[in-house]
Amino acid sequence: MQARQTVGKWIVLLAWLPLALAACAGGSGSSGFDAAPQSENVAIAEVLEQQHCVTHETLQICPVGTPPTDTTYRPHVGTGLDGATAVACAPSAGNGACGFVLPFMADGFSAATTFRVAVRTVNPDGPWRLTDTLPPSGASNAPEFDVPVSVEGSSSAPPPSEQVQVAVLAFLQPPTSVPVQVEDLGDSGADFAFVTNELAVEFAGSTAD
Repeated sequence: MQARQTVGKWIVLLAWLPLALAACAGGSGSSGFDAAPQSENVAIAEVLEQQHCVTHETLQICPVGTPPTDTTYRPHVGTGLDGATAVACAPSAGNGACGFVLPFMADGFSAATTFRVAVRTVNPDGPWRLTDTLPPSGASNAPEFDVPVSVEGSSSAPPPSEQVQVAVLAFLQPPTSVPVQVEDLGDSGADFAFVTNELAVEFAGSTAD
């Protein structure tokens, strides 16, 4: 009889334990120690601060530039804006926009990989606008691109506080279609996104007062 009572107590304890753990975690089932970033913007901030790649949902987000030598080799993208904090932007006639050419080279991807460039304004964050990609030059395993990028504005010149961010998107298989604008880079269908720092827009050709 005493043995049956002891077994019964253990059964009650084991049934109560998961409920107690859930209550300690706030009842949501989350421990608060989730490794994955909760949003794509948080993932991008971690990528730039730590200079390493982060997976957010199905998208691998990495900083532009050559990866550190002490990590496992992975495909990477180098751009003319690696480590930059500003970009010179030439005015477009009459519409308050400006533009610049982004040179980049991809290394370590298969020949089937296709690339697009995305740009957004930041602080506050706007949507990502995707450009068409020009045909590459160079070797098939290390293609080079020069991609025109347009930055939209509401005045004849971006204000001094205007900032943008650029991302090179890699699609391991040619996509059937790519949206022209997305809220998150993951919505583009890309497999990789290589992001730059936030860049102050310097209006090329303007003169100081």
